[in-house]
Amino acid sequence: MIFRLLITTILVLSCVACVDPVQRNVEKMDEYVARVESESAEYDESDWEQANLEFEAMQEQVYADYDSMTPEQQDAAMRAIGRYYGLLAKQGIETFTKEAKKTLEAVPSIIEGFTDAFKE
Repeated sequence: MIFRLLITTILVLSCVACVDPVQRNVEKMDEYVARVESESAEYDESDWEQANLEFEAMQEQVYADYDSMTPEQQDAAMRAIGRYYGLLAKQGIETFTKEAKKTLEAVPSIIEGFTDAFKE
């Protein structure tokens, strides 16, 4: 029994040690983008700055490994990169929408103030 457990443990550890580092980087990036996507509703500006720094480091590593990747790994990496940039665009649109809404809500007051300037 102990011998089987020892053999199983050795096999599992050898399989884990054999994981392709390029594949691991692609998986790490994909997992990171998924985490940012799930948490992004709670992000403030500093959270986005930190997320961008971490993502840029991962992206640099992926680009450095790009020529040694399989076509499937390249596709997976580019999908993760595209998804992250989509999240950034979505965040930018949401921020713009909030600011535009504030401005539009203020328009009646601006018009009233403007017309008050022409009253006696």
